Amino acid sequence: MVETKARASRRVSPLIVRAKFQIGEAPLDGYVTNLSETGAFLATEELAEEGEPVGLILSMPWALGEVTVEAEVVWRTDVAGTGADRLPTGMGLAFVSVSAEGKKKLRQYIQKFCQLAAQISQHAV
Repeated sequence: MVETKARASRRVSPLIVRAKFQIGEAPLDGYVTNLSETGAFLATEELAEEGEPVGLILSMPWALGEVTVEAEVVWRTDVAGTGADRLPTGMGLAFVSVSAEGKKKLRQYIQKFCQLAAQISQHAV
């Protein structure tokens, strides 16, 4: 899915991007399941409080390398809903600081993801 309404930048999902992150001093692992140039949803059992800073390193596919981001928790979920309505446990993050190179890699990833999604949609039966 590609979402463009009511957001400053295009968000893509569903996807799985491996992420290393840090809450306080603890290094942790999780997965980003949706992503934009300005934020992400990090699926993890280890939750920070809203407003708390989170250091994040995204392992981008397609040989794009790693993107290091400073983020802030803007919302979080626990086990919520059932079936298709159930959100994974995790945190919605707003990116606070991303280098110019990191922003470029995020744009490249999102563009490639959208191109592949469009190709798949064209060939769907």
